[in-house]
Amino acid sequence: MEFQPAGQPNSHRAALLARIDDRALAVGVIGLGFVGLALTLAVTARGFRVIGFDINGVRVAELNKGLSPLAHVPAAGIANALNAGKFEATSKFRRLAEADVIAVCVPTPLDDAGEPDLSFVVEAIKSIAVSL
Repeated sequence: MEFQPAGQPNSHRAALLARIDDRALAVGVIGLGFVGLALTLAVTARGFRVIGFDINGVRVAELNKGLSPLAHVPAAGIANALNAGKFEATSKFRRLAEADVIAVCVPTPLDDAGEPDLSFVVEAIKSIAVSL
């Protein structure tokens, strides 16, 4: 059985698949920490463009200079993605509309009761809702 997004006409599906095949798909990644930055580099390595979103302005500025904010992520990978025109970091969530797909990669730390704190997820979803 083939995947068919709910409520998406076949023409929209075909156009999306064509953008994937042509590597013209733009991916939005919300949260440029451990998971989001690793995902960003994996996606850009496959030839897709990523617009990375983060609320930390210092992190955004460092990334756009090709610097890595994380010890285990080589700056060379970030610089390569930037130089190839495949990556850009921003804190302007209104730019979410430029993405064909959005991945939410925000922290879910455990609270005192050992339950995941979903407040970062909720805030990311709110940002998506007001930006699209």
